Amino acid sequence: MELWLLAAFLPPLLFSVNNIIDQFVSRDYFADSVRAFLCLGGMVNLAVLPFIYLFNPNVFHIEYGQALLLIIGGLIYMCACFPYIKALQSDDASHAIPLFQIVPLFVLALGWITLGETLTTKQLIAGAIIFLGSVGIVWDFSTHIVKGRLYVLMALSSFLFAVYVTLMRFGAVELDWITTLFWIMAGWSLFGLILFCFWTNTRQMVLKTIKESKGKVIGISCIQEGADILGAASLAFAMVLAPSAALLIVIVNGLQPLFAILLSGVCGLFFPRLFTPIKLNRDLIQKLICSFVMFYGMYLLI
Repeated sequence: MELWLLAAFLPPLLFSVNNIIDQFVSRDYFADSVRAFLCLGGMVNLAVLPFIYLFNPNVFHIEYGQALLLIIGGLIYMCACFPYIKALQSDDASHAIPLFQIVPLFVLALGWITLGETLTTKQLIAGAIIFLGSVGIVWDFSTHIVKGRLYVLMALSSFLFAVYVTLMRFGAVELDWITTLFWIMAGWSLFGLILFCFWTNTRQMVLKTIKESKGKVIGISCIQEGADILGAASLAFAMVLAPSAALLIVIVNGLQPLFAILLSGVCGLFFPRLFTPIKLNRDLIQKLICSFVMFYGMYLLI
């Protein structure tokens, strides 16, 4: 197996670990407040920024306009996390994460609206396949009912992530990945600071949770941040080696739902209160088939 293909497996695995930690922390520590969860994440990012600067002081060699655009992108990213975390608090990551496959549909739509990009027949067919697969994820075949709340929350999150991706197409031009990551994380940190400074209840809950957990929640958040940074680094490494950036993105996006489904199920064996244990039943088969359908749709987009 070629090195770039091996490298392509690491980002979706690490990003899936991030998703699992999101579900664990948001349910076990911040079940009553998404704002407090996002606030803590922003504060942890703030502590990480100096270390990134020490690793690469060139992060400040950037135009002010670009830096501002990336910070705004980071703020939009955190806004996109709000409905995503709400979804994880009420449903399993194995149902929620595959729905992120609809992000490219919103990206195409925004490109068509804002940039005047042309949509081909092939792209429209691929979009329809991805949409049908996403509906299949939230469709209960026994009751013939769609998990409407989950779909709406993840659709809103996916739309905001698409806005973020579209903005990055302007802000991250010709920048190295670590500079881009630094300024996006600055946006995440700003979001956390705003919540900490201006929402008293949020600040009190964060401080109370840190105290009651004896700092454990901070340690978990640091592990999550490390997984995020390693995921971004491995993705950048794979980008250099891959014969096609589009093919790499399809592989990464296609594997992440699979890893999320498997990791969530395995965690359920140890934490059944927080995750659904993995079982070889119709629900698992349905999620895997629908994830494959969406993966095929993603493949058609390249």
